Amino acid sequence: MAYEVEPPKYVRLAQTLQRRIEDGTYAPGTRVPSENQLVQAFGMSRPTVVRALELLKRDGWLESRQG
Repeated sequence: MAYEVEPPKYVRLAQTLQRRIEDGTYAPGTRVPSENQLVQAFGMSRPTVVRALELLKRDGWLESRQG
């Protein structure tokens, strides 16, 4: 018997954001919505959003700058 396990929320959010980067919704060199905007848009907690963004940074899809 095979069990299908749904990925965690932060992984699903990271996949959604990655698709939006790929399809040009978030063009290279432009800003993605803020953490607070993503929390409101996706109805997820801030820690979930932060984890998704960290995953995308780690995999090279996003970069962050201070200031």
